[in-house]
Amino acid sequence: MKKILTLILCFAMLASMLAACGGGDDEKKGADAPAETNADGRKVISVGVLEHANCTDYDNNKFTLWLEEQAGVDLEFVIFPGNATDAASKLGTWIAVGEELPDILWNIPLDTSVYNEYGEDEYLLDLKPYFDDKEGKSKVFWDRMEEVKATSEQSYNTTMRRLVNQDTGAMYGFPMVQTTMIDSMDYQVYINQQWLDTLNLDMPTDPESLFTVLEAFRDGDPNGNGEADEIPLLGSSSCLSGDALAWIMNMFLYIDDTHWFNVDDNGKLYLPHTTQEYREALAYINRLMDANLLPDSYFSMGWKDLKALVNTADGETARVGVWAGHPTLICEINNFILEQYTAMPMWGNAIINEIAPQFKTFISADCQDPDKAWEILMLMASKEGGYRMYYGEKGVDWDDADEGTKSYMDLDAEIKVINNITQAIGSEMWKTLSACILIYAEHELSQQPAEADPWLTAKQTMIKDCYDKYQAAQGNNPTTVVPTLVYTTDEAEAIADQRTNCQSYLNQMRSFFCVGSKDVMDDGDWDAYLKELDKMGLQKWIDAAQKVYDRQLAG
Repeated sequence: MKKILTLILCFAMLASMLAACGGGDDEKKGADAPAETNADGRKVISVGVLEHANCTDYDNNKFTLWLEEQAGVDLEFVIFPGNATDAASKLGTWIAVGEELPDILWNIPLDTSVYNEYGEDEYLLDLKPYFDDKEGKSKVFWDRMEEVKATSEQSYNTTMRRLVNQDTGAMYGFPMVQTTMIDSMDYQVYINQQWLDTLNLDMPTDPESLFTVLEAFRDGDPNGNGEADEIPLLGSSSCLSGDALAWIMNMFLYIDDTHWFNVDDNGKLYLPHTTQEYREALAYINRLMDANLLPDSYFSMGWKDLKALVNTADGETARVGVWAGHPTLICEINNFILEQYTAMPMWGNAIINEIAPQFKTFISADCQDPDKAWEILMLMASKEGGYRMYYGEKGVDWDDADEGTKSYMDLDAEIKVINNITQAIGSEMWKTLSACILIYAEHELSQQPAEADPWLTAKQTMIKDCYDKYQAAQGNNPTTVVPTLVYTTDEAEAIADQRTNCQSYLNQMRSFFCVGSKDVMDDGDWDAYLKELDKMGLQKWIDAAQKVYDRQLAG
């Protein structure tokens, strides 16, 4: 009978102490591995998994049973209890005391430098021979990545760059890749159309007309309750697609804080945060705050705070004129306040939000049958594997779409959701994602139900409209943008202090300039800001980034 093994630190240390008392130091790693087959003759593969509170059973889990049937194996689970930090720490302790590792480490979050170090020290298997067998053992993966490339070349390129250890060429981690249409929008912005109509206002088309509309929202009692309780503009940088400041700044210049640098016509990198356009953008935001059109509390606004302000108890008397955020996070289910809002037209740049691949799955060097472990990873990476991991049991929780049906994003539907159990407690899947490839992961390939839910339909209409406007604004972006830069270990270490200090200072000064504690249009304050960046080593950071950019461009 299968058992779930709990990873408990004291047991690991005790086992290590006993081993030290009873044997020599040259005992072969992995010698105490479980038997290769169980009583039924199936190979036993152990899986170390970070426990998820919503998964009630891993052994008799529908996803587990499907993997076992497809691969002809018996999966035995080693549970890492606690949070991500605890799991990484406990794995490190196990490695330090010489305990045998599970065959597969699944959804164990490790920093890139950490898992590369574990790989170089031969605790994790180099998967490069498997990845290199593109028409054989890894054909499923590469076929799926071609589908990723067709839907998001940016996601494809970032995955390829991060797949390889820049120092050694080894490949220790197995990626989880997602593409979505919805989440590709770095910010989603919605305006209260009912308020525009009540005040007889036109849709704003530039920063100054936006300012005028927000002033009218502040002063004109558009919600009609006789109180000055309207909040003209809100957002939250802690909310997916919710950074209103990023939206505003991109009306003035292209600025993407995930990549930091822009590139000029000569291929030279520069920091947009030092330009005159950036000054003008921050000065505009300061005007908004001075006029009480954007609250000073923006910088401490959490996404739950934003949600509480957007959704009103009666679903009719709105308080917020314009808000930025992902409707799935912000719009309260069955609160029809969302029907008052429509997507803002995008007249500035429209940053593509890069959903970076996550590397949280590994095959350990203690694995007795890495070929079989790799086969399991290929099942996870398959289209059906991803759907089962995300939606649950096929034929019960989801199934193939009916022929000729469409999704709410007007794509040909591939699946239909029968029971939406993604947030439910149960044993249909492992309740989290790793080592899978999900394309259009925000239900963008799910067919519309025969009986549409009015609230859900309203939310989907908002999102589709926003996406169409966002896509139209892509033509405003620069022709060339800086991709994710992947440094070698030496390159990253050489600029670690400069990069950290500069980024922290840039974020701090942005808030100071916006709230007015520093005057961005005062030459003295601005010059002091630039000089401080120079002292922190900005040029060294730029030079290092340029080297990596040139290498990636050439390669």
